[in-house]
Amino acid sequence: MVPEHLLSRATDRGRKVHAIIAAILQGLWYPKPDPECAGYIASFQTWKEQFVEEVIFVEHEFIDPAYGFMGHIDFFGKLRKLGYGLIDWKTPLALAKAWRLQMVAYHKLLRVNNNPVDVIASLQLKPNGGIPKMVRYEDSAQDFNIFLGLLNAHNFFKGG
Repeated sequence: MVPEHLLSRATDRGRKVHAIIAAILQGLWYPKPDPECAGYIASFQTWKEQFVEEVIFVEHEFIDPAYGFMGHIDFFGKLRKLGYGLIDWKTPLALAKAWRLQMVAYHKLLRVNNNPVDVIASLQLKPNGGIPKMVRYEDSAQDFNIFLGLLNAHNFFKGG
């Protein structure tokens, strides 16, 4: 269990990093990153310079009308030598099992909207500015079924 103050701080850091990355990808002005975020931004910049060829969507909201869920996709675009990529920025150092469920759900959202996807991945940004770790995921029917089970349980308990 993570203490609440640490979780809150990590959540705040993640929001800041996502906002700055979104601004960078859209060619917008952004404030100088605070020291806690600067390394993550530098890590992202290293990856961007090497891979990003074309930005199609940044922090875009999609809705699946059939299953009734939505998601905010961090990045979808053309990646050099890899094709069309669905990428989610991550600031935690440890890989989380839930990320594969999130990514299979995001892939479903892109398919509903007829977007081709060649690469599905989370990008674990490094706090020291180092080269980020790209973790690739397959579009797994099992993972999507697990996601749907969780979605159904959520809807059941919230009264939907």
